[in-house]
Amino acid sequence: ARMSGANTWQILTRIVLPMLAPAIAGAALFLFIVSYVVFDIPGVLGIPAGEKLLATHVYELLNSSPTGLPEYGPVSAIVLLSAGGLILLSLIYQRMMKQASRFVTVSGKATRPREFALGPLKPFAVAFSFLFIVFAVLAPLAALLWTSLLPYQMPFTAEAFSRISLANHAAFFTDPAMLSAARNSFLIAVIAAFVVAALSFATSWVVVKTKAPGRSLLDILAFLPLAFPGVMMGTALVYVYLVIRFPPVYGTIWIIVIAHVAVYMTFASRVMNAAMTQVHADLEDAAAMSGANRYSAVLRITAPLLAPALAAVWVWVFSHSLRELSSSLILQGMDNKTVPALLYSFWTQGQPTVTAAVGVWLVTALFAVVFAGQWIERRWRRMRQDG
Repeated sequence: ARMSGANTWQILTRIVLPMLAPAIAGAALFLFIVSYVVFDIPGVLGIPAGEKLLATHVYELLNSSPTGLPEYGPVSAIVLLSAGGLILLSLIYQRMMKQASRFVTVSGKATRPREFALGPLKPFAVAFSFLFIVFAVLAPLAALLWTSLLPYQMPFTAEAFSRISLANHAAFFTDPAMLSAARNSFLIAVIAAFVVAALSFATSWVVVKTKAPGRSLLDILAFLPLAFPGVMMGTALVYVYLVIRFPPVYGTIWIIVIAHVAVYMTFASRVMNAAMTQVHADLEDAAAMSGANRYSAVLRITAPLLAPALAAVWVWVFSHSLRELSSSLILQGMDNKTVPALLYSFWTQGQPTVTAAVGVWLVTALFAVVFAGQWIERRWRRMRQDG
């Protein structure tokens, strides 16, 4: 396009954005629905202030109803209405994907990114990036770290500096309950990430690359769990595995793994669908003409080309599973408590400094995962370019 005389704006609007349309549409739908049913932030900030959202209202109906008993009737109505809206959004998304062939890139060759000069907009871009990092990342982390070093909440004063200690952090590494919760969270996140990555790859391959009957229904089913708030997903699984005693997963980490796999399959299937769309079917057809069976073609061609997408899904699921609260809060028992559930209990029990200490180490672990994922991605790109 550049050699044909197109400028940057034309390249962006006529090539880049149309090719990214599946990913943009999937991300927009995902973020819209997540903001509608999210529990974590509204639960911490909204419930004490009396501000209710859908997920917090469902949580209160199940755990803090005026009658003292869970109100399953209103909860069921809320979830069914949410599921109906989600199915409609999923059908709209599938309609947008009917002409997916125009988003395809045939080649699997690595490309070198092109830099664009911002010109007079550069100072504004730098200032915006700096302010965003300061107010959205550094300031909250600094406040969290500050609170974790104090015996109780205090402002930035000379007296507060004299009371700084590592007692809350030492408790995190010596309390058996915290260590057990950290181990549970890590195991749940690792298992859920691998299962979701494998299932999303298989599901997307069936939906995008085959003509199997019922593939549209499979795609809807992969997207449907997002309609259920984590608190409702946890409640449903409690009743399922109280009835189904084999395998015995109730009260173990496996019931939380099942919840995380169900919830995060939505995002993973959107990412893999968008990535799978850009691997042309001709590549597998060429392998078949060369004598390879379908399994070999998928394993040796499609999977390597989608390795960056699979890695991104793994890192995303792992990091979100590590900090997921909603379903873990409902499904927690004596032997499967997770770090987020323990953190929430400290917060509701009026221990903000202990909560902050746990939060500091949880954030540290999440940053390590993200940086490791970015390092692996850079290494992969360098290997692709060198190859």
